[in-house]
Amino acid sequence: MTASVVISDLFQKSCDQLDGSLKARVLDFIMKLQRDPDATGLDLKMPAGVRDRRVRTARVNDNFRAVLFELPEGYILAAVKPHDAAYA
Repeated sequence: MTASVVISDLFQKSCDQLDGSLKARVLDFIMKLQRDPDATGLDLKMPAGVRDRRVRTARVNDNFRAVLFELPEGYILAAVKPHDAAYA
């Protein structure tokens, strides 16, 4: 199963603040999400206590997670944040 992935301006701004090696991991993450959003390595999940039931986080690496919104046709990427900040 493939998914449409839309990159928001907010996501792009958060990526601009990352170092080069992490930017490469973000690109790899986007490609994996687009190819197979159900892949276990992405660890895609809804954080506890969210107000908007569409909010998800997914693993970029051990220290960073992507914040995204799940839509019927795919995902809107909102930000890349350190692990704890992504859940906040």
